[in-house]
Amino acid sequence: METTPKKIVYISGSHWDREWYLSFQSFRFRLVTMLNEVIDVLERDDSFGTYTMDGQTVVLEDFLQVEPEKKERIRALISAGRMRVGPWYAMPDENLVSGESLVRNLIIGHRIAKEFGASPMKCGFVCDIFGHTAQLPQILAKGFNINSALLGRGTNDYDCPAHFMWEAPDGSKVAAFKVPEECGYGSFWLDVWDPYLNGSEPDREQLVVRACRYVESEMKRSGVPYVFLMDNMDHEHIHKDAPWLAKRLAEHYGCPVVIDSPDAVVEEILSYEKVMPTKYGELQHTAREMTEHNKLIPNVLSSRYDIKLANDNCQTLLEKWVSPLMAVGALGGVELQRSYYSLAYEYLIKNHCHDSICGCSIDEVHQDMQYRFRQCAIISREMIDFLLNARIVDDKVFAVSLFNPLPHAVTGVQIVRIPFPEDYAQKYDEQIPSEQINAFLLIDEDGNEIPYNIMSITKNSNVRVPCGNYSKVADVYEVALPAKIPAMGAVSVEVKPCGHPVRYMDTMITSGNSAENEYIVVDINRDGTVCLTDKSTGQRYDGLLDFEDNGDAGDGWFHYAPPSDRTVSGGCVTIERLYGGSNICEFRIVRAMNVPAKMVYDRRFTGRSDETMPLEITVSVVLKAGARALDVRVTVNNRPRDHRLKLLVPTGIADKTYFAEQAFAFVERPVGVDNSTGMWKEFDKVERPFSGVLFKRSGNRGLAILSSGGLHEAAGLDDKNGTLAVTLFRSFGKTFMTDGQTDGQLDGKLEFAARIMPLAAEDMLTDMLNCRDEMAVGIRLFEGVMKKSEGFSIPRGNVYVSVIKPAENEDGVVLRLVNYSDKPSDSKVACPSALTKAWECSMLEKRERELSFDGGLLCCELKPWEIKTVILTR
Repeated sequence: METTPKKIVYISGSHWDREWYLSFQSFRFRLVTMLNEVIDVLERDDSFGTYTMDGQTVVLEDFLQVEPEKKERIRALISAGRMRVGPWYAMPDENLVSGESLVRNLIIGHRIAKEFGASPMKCGFVCDIFGHTAQLPQILAKGFNINSALLGRGTNDYDCPAHFMWEAPDGSKVAAFKVPEECGYGSFWLDVWDPYLNGSEPDREQLVVRACRYVESEMKRSGVPYVFLMDNMDHEHIHKDAPWLAKRLAEHYGCPVVIDSPDAVVEEILSYEKVMPTKYGELQHTAREMTEHNKLIPNVLSSRYDIKLANDNCQTLLEKWVSPLMAVGALGGVELQRSYYSLAYEYLIKNHCHDSICGCSIDEVHQDMQYRFRQCAIISREMIDFLLNARIVDDKVFAVSLFNPLPHAVTGVQIVRIPFPEDYAQKYDEQIPSEQINAFLLIDEDGNEIPYNIMSITKNSNVRVPCGNYSKVADVYEVALPAKIPAMGAVSVEVKPCGHPVRYMDTMITSGNSAENEYIVVDINRDGTVCLTDKSTGQRYDGLLDFEDNGDAGDGWFHYAPPSDRTVSGGCVTIERLYGGSNICEFRIVRAMNVPAKMVYDRRFTGRSDETMPLEITVSVVLKAGARALDVRVTVNNRPRDHRLKLLVPTGIADKTYFAEQAFAFVERPVGVDNSTGMWKEFDKVERPFSGVLFKRSGNRGLAILSSGGLHEAAGLDDKNGTLAVTLFRSFGKTFMTDGQTDGQLDGKLEFAARIMPLAAEDMLTDMLNCRDEMAVGIRLFEGVMKKSEGFSIPRGNVYVSVIKPAENEDGVVLRLVNYSDKPSDSKVACPSALTKAWECSMLEKRERELSFDGGLLCCELKPWEIKTVILTR
């Protein structure tokens, strides 16, 4: 181990939480003052090398909205390297946003840095994120030519030195720097500057003494002779005497001391790669040492379910609808201003700041976030309507078109809303004259009759006309019908009047509370749980969809169950059968759990109240013809306070690991907790992050939980039933630096949607992803006949299409493919005939090499867990 440093890098900056314990506007008021000081110091003192802007560029926009006349002064400093910005637009949380959102965030950050005349900082600056995902090294290194990362949480000093290599599942690596545990990215401020600034140690020379002590401490943390001085505390002002201190340190150690960004020495550090340990995959360890900053804080995953759901819905709109429709529409001459696309994404990414999307801020912050989510969703839906409406070729015939934006065909029962004119002539009486039903047949494109089930009728309903300035009044029939919708295409269904009653009498119901289709058998148990039998394997999964409620005296960061906690399960159950047709069967299970009404904070104890109230849970279990998964909708009337509700799915699989999806990957984790952490500052938590797919499997059996959005905290329990537990929500009233607020209680109705999918040995990870996507994305219905048009299509295999989008800087389409396998996999993607050439490129969409592209078929091989980005042009 080296005993003296070769170079010391003084990282001067301010970790800027855009919103947190104050609102965005309140923090911006302080940002303007802080950045004005930075500008003045840098312009006045050439010896102050580089000021680091916390890895973000959004702060430039925030500042210049108030001080637009200073844009050129900031541009001059950035272009001269005196201020380092990016690579991010806004420092995100990694666990709670999609891989495509991480990529989009970096693209925007790089674009803004370029607009200010400089390359962005080439360091994955994620200094305050609550755990790190496995594929971030690949996104950084392969996607954006970023070969270093600066991080902290999710690691521990006892097994992780200051410098280490961090490797993604595909083998991509970055040189990572772990910030000190005591105060993380603000440690140099705390240990060196704070006593001087607060007046407790006013002697300037003592700054040098404390700084030398800090350097010695950092050298002990690593075998690499490069020291980072982390002077980057939350919302801290610039320390104008930093050049003087750097000069004194250089004299003391006889080595260069530069005020620079952390990527300044990445090449030197990489030369020590062989002596640095390697960390693989996700970094999600809780904190051991009793220091201030090092907490992982995992329970933000279940804070503020409402914003998590809004975020997932917006990501789905942009990634699975807007992006592919814009890309393919442009090939057919349907153009839409790209500024709409950029604006929607900027609203979305601003909500990805870690203290925002994690749900650990004050109520005002999360109320502002809902406004941004709303703007993103509204813009996205208008874009979708415009792009799909352009495909209607005949709006005179009474027909509806069902559109599927996914790059694979969707086959199964769809629920559609057909708007009938109020004066529709063909009707029949259903026993009594006042209940007249429209008589109609549904005819497919080949002239065949489609059997359907009527699920509801809403008369005199206002129906919005896409791209119109009005709505119309209609009688809306909600029907379930089977359909096969091609990849990125539509099928049209004609609504044909009929002179006699139309009833389809077949049913999937097999007994009072049981039903089955071609693949699965569903039995509703008397206690409200569900038994599911996979007909292909004969495996039974019983006791599914149970619930457990316990107390929560925590806040947006932490779940805390008091020592006198009471965990409640069971309840009074009522079972109803709603539909029993040939296409769809639905059972409704109404459960009333009598739970403590709130948390009592007595001067002697904290515990759940003796007063109780019903927690009303309604579970809709939907079996569709031809479906391999069971659709589940859970509605909770949340009136109790200070509690946590979990959904329990016992798999019956005894294996000691389970699998969870995260950005561009699946990770395998042990069930239960590490009991050896009982004396740690932050003991191991059974709850871990997941992005939407969770499963256990063993041999030819397995069970998956697929979430359509909002659910991100789950656990593999080490119990006899092999239970997977998903946290539905936490209700809490504590908010950092307030006397308590109400929004975190999530009062009122909460809705959740998921699928339970039995697995066979041949099922792939992509099968689960596609099944989840079909649920989350759904279809869109338009009146009239929609023209046939070419899209993209990928056959079943290990390769998944993450996004189809317009190219950023040229006319063309970008396709991002991911190999969800630990083996090399071939990809053959059918593409629109207008595209004739293809290049592999970085995520920044810089061309790297031409790919085989013959007869509209894109052929390429992906390494295990590789993310490959391709540009296709005419």
